[in-house]
Amino acid sequence: MDVGGATVAVILGDAAFSLAAFEGGSLVAFRSRRRDCAPDEPERLRDEAIRTAALAGTDAPGRIAVLGPGTPDVVRGLRELGLPAEPAWRAGAPGLPLEAAELAWLGAALG
Repeated sequence: MDVGGATVAVILGDAAFSLAAFEGGSLVAFRSRRRDCAPDEPERLRDEAIRTAALAGTDAPGRIAVLGPGTPDVVRGLRELGLPAEPAWRAGAPGLPLEAAELAWLGAALG
């Protein structure tokens, strides 16, 4: 399913987060920032995801895949802000979860 725009992966860590933008299956932008788990975290992550999508050459993320500690709250907050967010393990083919092996690079990015 082509949702348009870049897919932005939001990789949450305890003290930092990273954003990876993919276009056509290729990594086109990667950024990291210090994490602040304050109540306004979804708004800040929204802004960072939009900036990352812009670096990838699109106006807005077509999909946001979130992984790491606090994923359910972040996904809920991003959806309330009108963004197409989902847990990374559901961001693959419709109806099929991604295999754990396909997510291993995300953990290594923060290691």
